[in-house]
Amino acid sequence: MSESAHDCWRPELFPWQKDTWKQLSKYVETGRVPQALLVSGTAGVGKKNLASCFAANLLCTARGSSVISCGACAGCRLVRAGTHPDLIRIEAPETGKAIPVDTIRGLVARLALTSQYRGFRIIILQPADRLNTAAANALLKTLEEPVKQTVFILLSSRPWDLPATISSRCQRLQVPVPSAREVADWLKSEKGVDEPELLFRLADGSPLKAARMAHEGMLAQRQILYSFWRQVADGSADPVRVAAKLAELSLEDVIDWIGGWIVDMIRLRMVPTARVLRNPDLRSSLQVEVERLDLKQLFGFYDRLGQLSLALNTTVNPTMLLENVLIDWGRLKRQC
Repeated sequence: MSESAHDCWRPELFPWQKDTWKQLSKYVETGRVPQALLVSGTAGVGKKNLASCFAANLLCTARGSSVISCGACAGCRLVRAGTHPDLIRIEAPETGKAIPVDTIRGLVARLALTSQYRGFRIIILQPADRLNTAAANALLKTLEEPVKQTVFILLSSRPWDLPATISSRCQRLQVPVPSAREVADWLKSEKGVDEPELLFRLADGSPLKAARMAHEGMLAQRQILYSFWRQVADGSADPVRVAAKLAELSLEDVIDWIGGWIVDMIRLRMVPTARVLRNPDLRSSLQVEVERLDLKQLFGFYDRLGQLSLALNTTVNPTMLLENVLIDWGRLKRQC
């Protein structure tokens, strides 16, 4: 779930972040705030919110007994407005694109200047695993020569893709995936969401993605796609026309949903009584769809789907990509 620079700070932590916050608080209480912190965890688990809360805590000038920050001092007001000069956010220019070296060079030049409020200076970098090679080398030089009271917070859902030379210079903090019950309670109490357990399953354990799905009415969109998906399978709908009708949906979500159906079909093919499905509401229908399909066909289609998903970050026409997915599916079913 994407968050803009000014709205990602909440007045409180997400419920599942409280234990992780204790570790961050200990850094402050002991006066041992790390120069570089690598915060990792599943996409949509709230890493950006956690980092923003920590930044707000460090930049608050009157923390007192507040868990995070006072919310009233000049530092807190600037953080909330997204205009604090000592809070620097670096993000990839577009989803899937690399962070270029010029961005890091600009940061290095900025860090050569004195912080405006004479306190901490915080750099939140996301996603850290999207630094290109030159940018990673430029960042490494900065980490090797730490600047006093400057804190780098690197956020990543794929920390294994970070160069070892960078990750080895960071304190590591893993944000755990919350339990289904924690997320369901949060979605019900704070978001007024119906069917929170189903949304959590569909979001692959990502609470913020589940909230986004609820907010954007994606359960209804998914049902429409599934109806078309079955029509293509039985030959009653033209894949090209269906792709045109679905063009307004997020292609990333569409491929994610289709991938989830195929994974569940593989599970049902292997164990018809499988208890855990990503799409439990579609169990009966998927059991019908999987009839006469063997595992080799299902795994082959899933591989092709993965290859097509790699094209999401290219200039390929989204409608054509969706056409390919639907045509492949219709072809597979006709072979049965």
